Amino acid sequence: MRRLFKGCLILAANVFALGCRSTNFPGFTRVTETSPYFINRAGVRVAPQGDGDIVSFMMIALGGDGSYQMLDMATDCSSRIFNDGGTRYKRDGQMLGPVNADQQPSPLTSSDLSRAALEACRAARENQSFGGAFDAQKALTALFGNYDVGSKTSSVTVARECSYSGRALGTLSVMLDSLFSQAGTAKHLLVTSTTVEGEDGHACGARIGAFVFTNRAGRWIPEIVDKEALRFGESGKAYGEARLVRFAPDVYGFSLIGDKGDYEEFVAPVANHYRSVLSVDLDLGNANHAPCGFPGYPACVNSQLTVRLLGSAHGLFDVETSEIGTELNDQGGVVPVKRKRLYIFSGDKYVEQAAAH
Repeated sequence: MRRLFKGCLILAANVFALGCRSTNFPGFTRVTETSPYFINRAGVRVAPQGDGDIVSFMMIALGGDGSYQMLDMATDCSSRIFNDGGTRYKRDGQMLGPVNADQQPSPLTSSDLSRAALEACRAARENQSFGGAFDAQKALTALFGNYDVGSKTSSVTVARECSYSGRALGTLSVMLDSLFSQAGTAKHLLVTSTTVEGEDGHACGARIGAFVFTNRAGRWIPEIVDKEALRFGESGKAYGEARLVRFAPDVYGFSLIGDKGDYEEFVAPVANHYRSVLSVDLDLGNANHAPCGFPGYPACVNSQLTVRLLGSAHGLFDVETSEIGTELNDQGGVVPVKRKRLYIFSGDKYVEQAAAH
């Protein structure tokens, strides 16, 4: 865990001058009625990192003897929380000495400390909210602090993966901006593509991000923030288009279709993060992908696949694919094909079942 925002400034002297005791800290909110932890919601900050955003926050931790610690904390909001050190005080505010930083991050679990971290993450998203009508410029500015009106892009920090190591500056643009309703609440799904100079290898796709904003009391608050949900495309770019997909009565995600219409990737929310759940080839056979029909080459065959979401559900709607066209038999001859496959959602992805009839 990177140590960030060391020394988030909450002036302890001002707190103590107000006559604070072990359960009264102006500017800090207790995580739950019985929690030993208090956080400063207004001071929560988000720092973009190559491997995901880091949320930093100031926290007060009560001790069993009436003492308390004022700590600099950081979390990635998904798996880790880090104590970056602080100061320990007596109940009356007298300083006792420093608190050392942890050498290793702690896992996010169901503990009171983890709940404090997740509450800080919620506060960070609320601090990135905006009012008025929704538009992509406001949303990206709230998330990344910048937006170029001419190119309609934002600059973001990412970790290099396809070429060099270290961090790099990426250019993020919107592929899809779609309004939907969930449990009667208006929401917007933004699907983005991030390209990085130098990541232009054929097998290197663009970073696909997914962001959900929900409208609460007239303000748009980021609810899901996945700067890199998956990779898609080639030569560092996401060729093709994104479409909104209704995966269940109240669950929305999207699909990505290649620019040649030969491939589709389905992406759905799983455990509050967008993940690829099914990939299908839409253009099968060899007619469009390899030499065929010449002496020494196989005969040309071609079949097309269509995808349909069914009304039944196993967490998400079942998916049926229908293939029709021609294929090669075991002797190399061309035969007609008409085939259906059924996929059901299991755990975190779709799994193929016996053929549907």
